[in-house]
Amino acid sequence: MVLLWAALTLSAPSFSWTAVPLAFAALQVLSFPYAVGVVVFMTAVVGVAGLRISNGFDPTLVAGPVGIGLATVLAYRALQRQAQTSQQLLDDLTAAQSQLAVEQRRAGALAERTRLSRDIHDSVGQGLSSINLLLNAAEEDWDRRPGTARQHVRIAATTAREGLDEVRRVVRDLAPPALADGSADLLTDALRTLLKRSAPGVHTALRVEGTARAIPESLAGAVLHTARGALANVFEHARSSRAVLTLTYLPDVLILDIRDDGVGFDPTSSAQRGSRGHGLPVANAAAQQHCPPESLDGA
Repeated sequence: MVLLWAALTLSAPSFSWTAVPLAFAALQVLSFPYAVGVVVFMTAVVGVAGLRISNGFDPTLVAGPVGIGLATVLAYRALQRQAQTSQQLLDDLTAAQSQLAVEQRRAGALAERTRLSRDIHDSVGQGLSSINLLLNAAEEDWDRRPGTARQHVRIAATTAREGLDEVRRVVRDLAPPALADGSADLLTDALRTLLKRSAPGVHTALRVEGTARAIPESLAGAVLHTARGALANVFEHARSSRAVLTLTYLPDVLILDIRDDGVGFDPTSSAQRGSRGHGLPVANAAAQQHCPPESLDGA
């Protein structure tokens, strides 16, 4: 193509205008040293063709093609370097995205294991603890108060059924059925249902402040899990006689406050540590926790 162009340009100098795109094509197809040689040859052909039709020697007919050839080579090299830099950045971005995808999958798997562990601890663990306490109370009342004992057994059976439903939900990774349709009163109803499964001997109450409204399912689930975990600790460890949940609806904030009249605990005592549970590490625990009974009046 270059040779054909050279023949046409020498016979008709008007073909010189095709030199620039042809030079770019040569720079793209050939290796850089050979392409530079082709551009030098084409510059010489343009100069000779221009001098053939001039009346005498005109320096501009030589300097012009040389300047255009030099500008063509420099422009192509600049574009080539920019393209190489962009390609390198694209390769680095692709590699980073692949690494990020691997890390996200790993973090997702870890978060899912943590969620399942928390769900089982807060839901199934509390349910089993409640069933155990209810059956123990039923055994104690079996002879003296059979009616009360039967009531404990019925509550234990209901708790067991709800625990089975909770296990199925955890396994299937479904949202809590009581929160699925997003109604304004569903969270309150779910908390009341949770309190009905309280251990015998613990008086519980739910207070709602503000106007109840529909909240996102994920937030409602988080509130319900928080209440479930806190009540599990109250029933199992605090030796409380009263527990009050206060749910406060503010314009842009939802507050869950849980108070009990338990005995508290000493986080530095090794006797408080056990193999069961996912609570705060002892090293990060605060000072001894205690809520006096009289504080319940203003909970």
